[in-house]
Amino acid sequence: MRFGIEIETISDISQSECARLIDEHFWEQGKEGRVDIRNHYYHGHNVNQYGFEYDGSLRTDHDHPHQVEIITPPLRLHQLGELKEIFDVLKGHLAINRSCGIHVHVEVPSGQALRQIVRIWYKFENEIIKIFPPSRRNNGYCQRLRSISDCEHLVSCQYGRHSMLNKCCYWQNGTVEFRGHSASLNYRKIKRWVFFCLSLVKKAIEYETRTRALKVALEDCSEGDCLTFLEIEKKTANYLNGRIKHFENGGLESCAA
Repeated sequence: MRFGIEIETISDISQSECARLIDEHFWEQGKEGRVDIRNHYYHGHNVNQYGFEYDGSLRTDHDHPHQVEIITPPLRLHQLGELKEIFDVLKGHLAINRSCGIHVHVEVPSGQALRQIVRIWYKFENEIIKIFPPSRRNNGYCQRLRSISDCEHLVSCQYGRHSMLNKCCYWQNGTVEFRGHSASLNYRKIKRWVFFCLSLVKKAIEYETRTRALKVALEDCSEGDCLTFLEIEKKTANYLNGRIKHFENGGLESCAA
C-alpha cells in the first residue's frame, strides 16, 4: 500500500524557502525533482512531489509567522526515511502547537474495503483516541465517528471530511485519511502512527469481501483488544501502549517534538 502524510507546522521561514532548502538537499542526495518549488498555495503543488503549502487553519506566533504544511507524495515504506531528512534539514525553523496536526492518507483498493475500515475504526475508536492528547479528542477538525452517528449509517452515508476517519477523499484520490494524531516533528512518533494506519487498512482488506465474518470477529472483541486484533507489530504496540499510559497518567503532549 502507498500512503501520504500531511504535517502541519509553523515556521520562521516561508513555504518557498522551506521547499528550496529541501530541494537543494535532495539534489545533493541524487533525488532531483522530488520537490515542487513552484506553487505553495493550499493543495496547489504537484502531488507526485513534496509540497510546502500555506494552511490558514494554523495559529502562528511572533517567532514563527509562516503557516507551513508539509505534504509528501505517495510513499512506500522504504521511502518514509525521507521525512527524517526533511526534519533534519529544517531543524530550528519549524515548530508546532495545538492548532497543528498530522494527517495520514492510505490507498484503499475498493469501496467495500473502505466500508470495512469504517467498521473497524468505529469498533475501536474509544481505545484509539487514548493514543491522542486531550486537545485532539474533542477537536472540530477531527471529530469522532461515534459523535456523528451509528456505525452502519456511517458505513453507507457520506459524512463530513473533518472527522478522525475521513472517507470523502476516497472518491477524489482513492485514499482514506486518518486525521486524529497530534502534531509532531518527531520522526519516530510519525513512523509508528503510519504503521498503525497501514495495519488497520491491511486488516480491512483481509475482510474486504467478508462483512459477516468481520462483524462476528468484532463482536468477539473488546475495545481493549484493538492492537491484538490489528496484529500490530511489537515495537509499534509498545510505543502506542506507552502513549496511552502517558496520557492516562495525566501527561501532556509536548509542543516541541
